[in-house]
Amino acid sequence: MILAIDIGNTHTNLAVFEGDTPRHEWTFATVLHRTADEYLVLLDHLLDKAAIARNLLSGAVVASVVPPLTATWQGLAASLAGSENVLVMDAETPTGIENRYQSPQDVGTDRLANAVAAKKTLGCPVIVVDFGTATTLDVVSRDGAYLGGVILPGPEMMSESLYRKTARLPRVSIEAPERTIGNSTDTSMRAGIFFGTIGAVDSLIERIFAELGGPCPVIATGGAARPFAEASRHIRQYDPLLTLRGLNEIWKINRQTS
Repeated sequence: MILAIDIGNTHTNLAVFEGDTPRHEWTFATVLHRTADEYLVLLDHLLDKAAIARNLLSGAVVASVVPPLTATWQGLAASLAGSENVLVMDAETPTGIENRYQSPQDVGTDRLANAVAAKKTLGCPVIVVDFGTATTLDVVSRDGAYLGGVILPGPEMMSESLYRKTARLPRVSIEAPERTIGNSTDTSMRAGIFFGTIGAVDSLIERIFAELGGPCPVIATGGAARPFAEASRHIRQYDPLLTLRGLNEIWKINRQTS
């Protein structure tokens, strides 16, 4: 069994894979000051509840966009699977796809993992929309290369920015509203954030279609992505574990080449 760990700015997602099958998955809040030992106590409890003994974990793969926590989770993974069995993704990690970003080292490892999983799941070309702290759109070309994509503020970032940058607007939860025309400040903000995000994403997808020379499959991921995916004109598939599936695939690629 392989432990895949995706450390994001807001949440850290984990899954235990047996082959290509995710057996268990969990989500932690990303907390900068928590130590490897503290995370280990929590993860040990979850593994115990799932009836997964430590000795069943033969390896771990870590992707992180939060540098201060990378070493923390690397140490935690090493305590579970042995340091020689831990893969920490970086710009040099083989992924099975060519990275055509202008500065390859600048691409978030989660974005590359999404591209790997989407390519395996839907073929090429393909677009991935990840609704996270930032909303990202990533594009794999017809010949299977990572081209880059688009980054814009995520829904929660929009909500938090409106709350912090104004004197009277409240902090609102992110959920699909029934109407575009809000009849209160709260519902007006929800409508603006939700339908504004959908409008932006669909418009960007159409622009990407034009640059690719035609439409292609679009898959969404992210813990809060389902209502956005369902409201989109172009997103046809939703997989909340897409990033973790990509990490599992990258683990296998590196084991085969080592």
